[in-house]
Amino acid sequence: MNGQPHHLQEPFEVSREAIRDFARAVFADDPVHVDVAAAQSAGHRDLVAPATFASALALRFSQPVRRDPGLGLDLTRMVHGGQTSVLHGSLCAGDRLAAETRIVELRAAGRHVRIQTVTAMRALNGPFEATITHTCLILNAAGDLT
Repeated sequence: MNGQPHHLQEPFEVSREAIRDFARAVFADDPVHVDVAAAQSAGHRDLVAPATFASALALRFSQPVRRDPGLGLDLTRMVHGGQTSVLHGSLCAGDRLAAETRIVELRAAGRHVRIQTVTAMRALNGPFEATITHTCLILNAAGDLT
């Protein structure tokens, strides 16, 4: 699976409720995240997702790649190592996302395994595009690499 792209089987639709829930969870209190009228008066099509919403989706979309049985990794020992996000446009409620995730690095790092994924996503019905890179460590797993 290393380097092989994984595509979403069908577009993911961003809902208003998902944006509102996420905004509340991360204390994003700008009204454009929870109030449609406020978002539209600010020039947006609908509710606008906080910037970190795309990163959370990228983690979700990357699960089939990380869970590939061929990798032999115990994800119960996984910890977050870092992330970068490059976003273009606003991610809004009603956007339908296509995404592709690939592993760009899989290697031993001392006793651990370092796994880095890149997820490219774009709205099929809007201007939003993003590239999200996640780096994780699988603790005490270097002997698991095949």
